[in-house]
Amino acid sequence: MVKNIKKNKKILEYDLIRVIAVIAVLISHCSYYKIANDYGDINFEPNINIMTFSSKFFYIGFKSLSKFLYTFHMPLFIALSGALFKNSLNNNKYKTLKELVIKKGKSLLIPFFIVTVIYLIPIKYMSGYYSQSTNLFKDIFVGQVLQQGITHLWFLPTLFCIFVISYIYIYIQRSGLQQFATIKKTLLLIILICLNIISSSINIVLVKNILTYLVYFYIGFLFEDKREKLNKKIDNWSKWKYILFILEIGAIFIIFKIFDYESNIYLKIIRSLLNIVLAIIEISLIYIIAYKLSKIEKIVQNKIIKKISEYSFGIYLYSDPINYILLFIMSNNLSQYINTTAGIIGLYFSRVFITFSISIIITYVLRNMKMKYIC
Repeated sequence: MVKNIKKNKKILEYDLIRVIAVIAVLISHCSYYKIANDYGDINFEPNINIMTFSSKFFYIGFKSLSKFLYTFHMPLFIALSGALFKNSLNNNKYKTLKELVIKKGKSLLIPFFIVTVIYLIPIKYMSGYYSQSTNLFKDIFVGQVLQQGITHLWFLPTLFCIFVISYIYIYIQRSGLQQFATIKKTLLLIILICLNIISSSINIVLVKNILTYLVYFYIGFLFEDKREKLNKKIDNWSKWKYILFILEIGAIFIIFKIFDYESNIYLKIIRSLLNIVLAIIEISLIYIIAYKLSKIEKIVQNKIIKKISEYSFGIYLYSDPINYILLFIMSNNLSQYINTTAGIIGLYFSRVFITFSISIIITYVLRNMKMKYIC
């Protein structure tokens, strides 16, 4: 999803993280059956009450997998963006705010508006997403363009704003203004964590997303300067370090399921902190895996992996909307199978394969047409 950045030395582990993250995003988008909000809805949800045990097992299993992937895949992309941004600054890229705004506007805002208008909205309309709408223009404009509804493209304007905010802060800090220059990294991290916690009370989705993900961008930003030192430490780790990471992830994920965090404000704060801790641990584990894999020549040179990394942005842009069409077709033509074990398994893996394949094809065609900003 994050486009390749030209740099003096290619960071192979970042390319592999891009592959892992975009696959996680694609898979996590393939288990929903219902999307409902004030600006449109679809509901192709199976009837769990008439399912067999095996049907329920796979239905709940696929949804649980998606919930797990959602705990880290977007924080991972944001952290990767922060690390690549720091790498770019270290290589004297983005010398002015104007340069940053123009380049990031082209790579993030242009695809957001174009893909929303010519791809996402028509597909949602054809799949019945706006069938109950009483004000179609409002539901489209407010829900999709202003992002108050549900759109998988929210990442693009959010990341653009985070880039601009980060650049302005860095510029002000370097200019020597005392109130900014004295803010320590730890204090800033605490401030960003607090912004993450209060973000859930914000109703403007773009602002909410910015406050939620600034902390992960900053973590990635800080990580880049420490990356080579940490890589040396990872080279000396024993297998027990990796087992500990996995156990920590499992323990925190189980804690999420045991307690009710909606009963009071303090438990909600604890839940937000656990979200951040879990995401950071998972991001760290994925980085370690990517770093270890980057040492294996066969993996680094694998044509499929290289192509997924190269096409990751297009996969992100074009894969999810295809789910609306597949659900629409299934509901209208194969509804008798939607509650069966074979139907649930078949639809899930069909969605994974078809959304991946079509997004690859679209990206390939657009690249051959030199449509670089939307693929």
